[in-house]
Amino acid sequence: MKLFRVAGAALFAAISLTLAACGGTTQNPDSVAKAFMSAYAKKDAAGMLALMSEESGSNRQTVSDAVKEGPTSEAYQNIFDEEMMKIVARAKVEGPRYQTNGRPVFKVAEDGGSVMVMVLDQKDGKWSIVELSDMSPPEFMALPDKKPAA
Repeated sequence: MKLFRVAGAALFAAISLTLAACGGTTQNPDSVAKAFMSAYAKKDAAGMLALMSEESGSNRQTVSDAVKEGPTSEAYQNIFDEEMMKIVARAKVEGPRYQTNGRPVFKVAEDGGSVMVMVLDQKDGKWSIVELSDMSPPEFMALPDKKPAA
């Protein structure tokens, strides 16, 4: 799932930019998750980057590198690897479930025994992706399906 972590960050950033450019909303975590996966499917690294928070760290940096260096770069090739694009093509955003801190977690794809997830957070009224990672299906299903009380 390493590719998803790298690629996922790029995709989230690109979607954020796309939403901002199109007047789209980042006020709904579900729409952000779907927009990110849509940008990923279109190989829109800039759109992915726009949806990613600074908190997403190395994932965001990889996507940023792909945007700056273009389609022939190693970062771009890693994000949009043929195997990863097959996974993205089968992707379906499901959720959210919630972390104990209340952050929504969306299942975006499955690959073998892993579930690829994105975690979002809200800052200044806007939702963005703060983490792209994977977990086992039982781990995802064990997350609460209702936001914990504050």
